[in-house]
Amino acid sequence: RDWSSDVCSSDLVQTLDLTRTILANVAARFENYSDFGSQLSTKLALRWQPARQVVFRAAGSTGDRRGELPPSVQGRPLSCEDAAH
Repeated sequence: RDWSSDVCSSDLVQTLDLTRTILANVAARFENYSDFGSQLSTKLALRWQPARQVVFRAAGSTGDRRGELPPSVQGRPLSCEDAAH
């Protein structure tokens, strides 16, 4: 059995000073799996510092979740014997 998978990925991250007190961080990650297909994940984070000792942060993302296993291995448990073959 071939349980291997190849993946090629690329990341892009940019930090932006929107104002003197607001900082934004934008990120994207593209992944291409040999056994699953491709996926694009994104993230946006904001930081607002209205005073020297006060900071607010917020972030949101589309997640980073790989898809289902191939049909040949779905629904059956893996064992140490499987890994040895």
